[in-house]
Amino acid sequence: QIRVQMAGHGLPIWGDGRYNTRHNTGASRVRANVALAAYRLTFAHPVTGKTMTFACLPEGGIFDEFRGSMDALVQ
Repeated sequence: QIRVQMAGHGLPIWGDGRYNTRHNTGASRVRANVALAAYRLTFAHPVTGKTMTFACLPEGGIFDEFRGSMDALVQ
């Protein structure tokens, strides 16, 4: 659903062969590596109600191409 919504707003996800026509190769329409990840999640603990935040930049594969841009997110 995220991939469809992003493409519908003119912001297709890098590496998405189905909804990003720049990556559509015809026979192999869906790539194994799509640049989609949550680098930070925040939610309330179900018992204490305390706000919990967890962050981790994705590594390897397709994400190596975005390393410089991602490093700026955590500074």
